[in-house]
Amino acid sequence: MHVVPAIAVALLALVGAWWLGRSATAPAPARAGMELTATGSPATRTPPPLTGSMREQADRLFERIMQARTRGDREEVEFFLPMGIQAYQAVDDPDPDALFHLGLLQLESRAHEHARATAARIRAADDGHLFASALAADAALAAGDTTSAKASFSVFLEDYDEQVRRALPEYELHRPALDDYHEQARRLVGA
Repeated sequence: MHVVPAIAVALLALVGAWWLGRSATAPAPARAGMELTATGSPATRTPPPLTGSMREQADRLFERIMQARTRGDREEVEFFLPMGIQAYQAVDDPDPDALFHLGLLQLESRAHEHARATAARIRAADDGHLFASALAADAALAAGDTTSAKASFSVFLEDYDEQVRRALPEYELHRPALDDYHEQARRLVGA
């Protein structure tokens, strides 16, 4: 039995029980069946389902963290962030998309060097993949290393047209982020 996946599943089960207990004491939403309140925040707080593969569980945690981040709910982000990172670390043979998610979570937790290492793993798996140079640039900027960020964004721009023609599913899934990276790269590199 793999220890890391077992620990991750156990942690997810504990979190689920904690959140279920917490939501049982929360006030009921104004209208039954409504998932969002008028302000767009969750009316009920339920944990991601504990079904599916480790990758599916990791992806659900990633979505939960990113939605909480968008809402500005730092408490929820900080609570689920370690579990999201551990879940992606437990995924067997992660693809560039899973590694990109892991790297974004590492950046969110201010683990810049870990995010750089994850970017290197993406590059090793698929040289030229846009997620590698984008994540490396993000990690460098977060660490205050503008020189390395410019170098990574230069690689991003060099690879961009050829990589976009590949029409990889993860590129389509993250199209807005890639557009933002492209614009940021052009501004920083001056291209």
